[in-house]
Amino acid sequence: MAALVEGAAIGLQFTVLYEVIKDVVVMTSMFKPILDELNSKIESLKPLIDEIVMKNTMVDRDNRELHEIQKEMEDGIELIRKCSRVKAGPWNNRKKKKYTNKLVELDKSLARWLEILRQQARDLRMEVLMRQQIYEQRKARETLVTASNGTIDVVAETMVQTQSDIQTQPFSRQIQNYSMVYGSWAIMFILFLVGLVMATGSTGAKWFVFNIGINYLGINN
Repeated sequence: MAALVEGAAIGLQFTVLYEVIKDVVVMTSMFKPILDELNSKIESLKPLIDEIVMKNTMVDRDNRELHEIQKEMEDGIELIRKCSRVKAGPWNNRKKKKYTNKLVELDKSLARWLEILRQQARDLRMEVLMRQQIYEQRKARETLVTASNGTIDVVAETMVQTQSDIQTQPFSRQIQNYSMVYGSWAIMFILFLVGLVMATGSTGAKWFVFNIGINYLGINN
């Protein structure tokens, strides 16, 4: 908000200076050539000032660097008003030369400001663009992480549901599904171990190993 207020004040100074120059040109042609040059500089500076103020607000920066040119605008307004009081005539040649030199210095100063502010506006455009790109990249990463987390949740839920479905199926169907989930070699090994004990072990060992195999496969009597 402060940057906008400062920018509005600087913009007002340009408007006042523009109007004062226009009035002096109407009143007298004594300083018309140099005043036309000043007017051209002001018309070029005004949109740059507006852009810099706007972009300073976007990047949360104040308009401190514009205070100096604001002071120069105030001095320029006072100088041009003094020029308007100089009357044409040979007796005022010294005053005319004095104010002409001051107007030339003001024109040179505005030309320097024009180059400085053009570079500053380019830098601000680049900074705003870079910040926008960083923001868009961060949002894209956040979206990707959110999507990845959602995919993991879906996969985990699917695995739990698959395990639950297997446990409620008939024995033969469970064997097939366990083969798909855990691998046929693990199932074959368990069945081989159960068969071996059933064929060679004692009755207690047979029932013990048989129950372990049944429980491992998730089969309830």
